[in-house]
Amino acid sequence: MFDKGIFGKLFDLNNDGRLDSLERAVDFAAFMSVLEDEEKETQESSTAFSSDDDDDDLFDEDEEDDVFIDDDGDDA
Repeated sequence: MFDKGIFGKLFDLNNDGRLDSLERAVDFAAFMSVLEDEEKETQESSTAFSSDDDDDDLFDEDEEDDVFIDDDGDDA
């Protein structure tokens, strides 16, 4: 499936047209690094938008209802 590597022949360091075991390892390590970076970024963004119980008292009940009602009066 990945005969030419995950990133194609990007890590064919000796330009022989094949990926040897070292080149495959570098290819896989780069792929794992990208996945780890994406996972960290996802975790950071999800914690930035997570709601705490302390946030509930920022709105009065009337204000909270106004936030969740569309312009036409239907609930969102």
